[in-house]
Amino acid sequence: MPPFVVFSMRAALALLLTGMMTAAPVLRAAPLRVVCAEAVWCDVVRQIGGDAVTTQALILSPRADPHETEPTPSMARAIARADWVVANGGGYDPWMTRLAGASAGRHGETVEVAARLGVPAGDAAHFFDDPALVGRFARDIAARLVDRQGVNGGAAGAAIEARAGAFARDVDRLKGRLAALRGKAGGRQVALTEPVGTRMLERLGLKILDPRLARAAMHGAEPAARDVAAVEAAIRGRALAFLSVNPAVTSPVVARLAAAARQAGVPVVSMSEAPLPGQSWQAWYGARLDAVAQALETAADHAP
Repeated sequence: MPPFVVFSMRAALALLLTGMMTAAPVLRAAPLRVVCAEAVWCDVVRQIGGDAVTTQALILSPRADPHETEPTPSMARAIARADWVVANGGGYDPWMTRLAGASAGRHGETVEVAARLGVPAGDAAHFFDDPALVGRFARDIAARLVDRQGVNGGAAGAAIEARAGAFARDVDRLKGRLAALRGKAGGRQVALTEPVGTRMLERLGLKILDPRLARAAMHGAEPAARDVAAVEAAIRGRALAFLSVNPAVTSPVVARLAAAARQAGVPVVSMSEAPLPGQSWQAWYGARLDAVAQALETAADHAP
């Protein structure tokens, strides 16, 4: 065979191999199927994971009470198909823990926010009310997702880390807003008809009047008459900066206190327990901060 023919065949083979190597697809992990009890945690996972995850929240309405949720067969099926099952934990959504336990061995890992954060049992379980805790959870999720990409997921891992960095900057901005508003709150007193928002209000340095009433409402119990009377007296005396009401938890007592507050000129803040559909945790948290800031300003303008 003439030398130039041998050379041409070798060159063609080299080009073919080069083309095959260039065109070879980069193997990446399939998107992780994540099912969350609450939409707020699915939002955080989605913001960090991007196209590395698919998410499904079981509670979608901001007016639904996670404490009172009744699980359905469709929820059980969704959990059975999940790679990760995310629950708030801390006694906030015990039905989710029961569902995950019932389908153990059929789904992947259960990720409990309370356990991942190492929060002591008995602490307020509204972890999404504290940017520091949400930031820690986001970092934990980012690290686990990056590890899952493996050696072939360099670009995907870098994208996850970039999204986690952007989320951390948003968390820092919200911490800054809390610090600035704390200076205006001045240790003023507020009342709650349900504990949601407690962690936010405590970070603002606000003093909560008689939390027993709020805890009773959270557990669906009738608050003690003395606790109701204490809040009513504070409303009449204009001793509150505002009354915080969870729109998902209603009762004749709550309605009466809200009406009394409005009549006395005490601001009523709607402290929702979940973001609106499509609303990010950052936007939701910022909107609640706006409502608190407006209430504090109104209370200062109408101080006796």
